[in-house]
Amino acid sequence: MKFTLVFGLALTILALIFALQNTAEVSLTFFSLQFTGSIAAVTIGALVVGIASGFLLLLPKIVRSTVVTMNLKKENKIFQDKDQDDLYENLTHEDDPEMVMDDEPKK
Repeated sequence: MKFTLVFGLALTILALIFALQNTAEVSLTFFSLQFTGSIAAVTIGALVVGIASGFLLLLPKIVRSTVVTMNLKKENKIFQDKDQDDLYENLTHEDDPEMVMDDEPKK
């Protein structure tokens, strides 16, 4: 946890330094839309758009693997319950008359 906090803080400081050093105005045109802003704002905006689009592309796989994991956990629980029932039946030997113990010990 300390590593993550230190890494996040260092990344924030580097982004702040980058933003302060790149204040020149640039103009971007995308189809009929035109954007004007500092180099840092445009670069950080492009980074955010890239991260968001990558996450959206991975989202179906994440959902699919989560659903598969949930189904496997349900199946595992069913098999564990079945194994417990089978174990109990094997220990009681109710279906085998030779293995049923009498109330009184034999003399």
